Amino acid sequence: MKLGDTLFYLSALADELGFSLDDIACINLEKLIERSEARINAGQAKRLESSSDD
Repeated sequence: MKLGDTLFYLSALADELGFSLDDIACINLEKLIERSEARINAGQAKRLESSSDD
């Protein structure tokens, strides 16, 4: 199965770099949360700017 092979190689690479797949998932989740918060903050700032123009 191609996905199984990919997962095997990804796991081997992560291990070689000193990470687990769980570590990588947690790091990625933190990054996604930060991006989401940044988008929310940018949206709020944009709404504040447009409401001050009125």
